[in-house]
Amino acid sequence: MYPMLFNQITSMKRICSLFFITGSLYNFCSAQAVVTGSTGANATYATLSAAFTAINGGAIQTGNNILINITTDLSEPATPTALIYRNWSTLTIQPTGVRTISGAPTNQLIGLNGARFVTINGINSGGNTLLINCTNTQPAITLYNAASNNTITDLTVKANTNSLTTGVIFFSNTTTMRSTTAILLPVLRVAQ
Repeated sequence: MYPMLFNQITSMKRICSLFFITGSLYNFCSAQAVVTGSTGANATYATLSAAFTAINGGAIQTGNNILINITTDLSEPATPTALIYRNWSTLTIQPTGVRTISGAPTNQLIGLNGARFVTINGINSGGNTLLINCTNTQPAITLYNAASNNTITDLTVKANTNSLTTGVIFFSNTTTMRSTTAILLPVLRVAQ
């Protein structure tokens, strides 16, 4: 009787170990915003918001050319973290493959809080496209607190807003806006 019980316990350990390994592998592969070129924040994150949190909270990024590569579809949290300028030279967000960043946030899906020299590039060639889809009435992208020198290009942006005080891409007036942000057309399609 005891050898049989021992064999059952050993088999359960193997199954649990296999589940743990494959479960961890699934979590690693299932949602990815891959950060490279930063100081202290190079890693793979489950959401764009988590990548922003790491960049915001880490070392000053002086002179860095940071890339956030979206390698799978991302579902953002209800209160996404806005990106704060950390003195990088450039920060680029772009997809690998056909990708969607979506969510139903309480404020905005992607926020640039004083962020500068950010490019959100959907690429739209070579099989690489990006859709930013805010599924509630908040803006998909908000630029505020003097966010400037940013480029939003070659992607589709959607939000279910028809407000006169916000928009699909919203330029907030919380402080003086030195906005030299370029929304490059005609490839960008703002949809409602």
